[in-house]
Amino acid sequence: MKKKYTFTLIAFILVNLLTYFLILPYEQKMANSHLSTEGIIFFTLSAILVLFAFFNFILKKDIKIFLILLVFAATLVFWGYKISLLECLICLRSG
Repeated sequence: MKKKYTFTLIAFILVNLLTYFLILPYEQKMANSHLSTEGIIFFTLSAILVLFAFFNFILKKDIKIFLILLVFAATLVFWGYKISLLECLICLRSG
């Protein structure tokens, strides 16, 4: 595997691990205090990545970069969806 793709794979794994272990608990803490951002940052970043991917594909005709950026955008949409589903645990338990 080329260095470029190795670094991309490592970045993909790091984004998912950091999101799961750092951002998700923080967002749950914010949801417990009713101050959650509902994952809007993830959806915004994914929209920017998709626009950049299409811009890069139209100008440079580079399908590899296009697909890599789309995979990262799909990952961000997935985490944004997971974060948007977070609710206050105290309210859920009390009914």
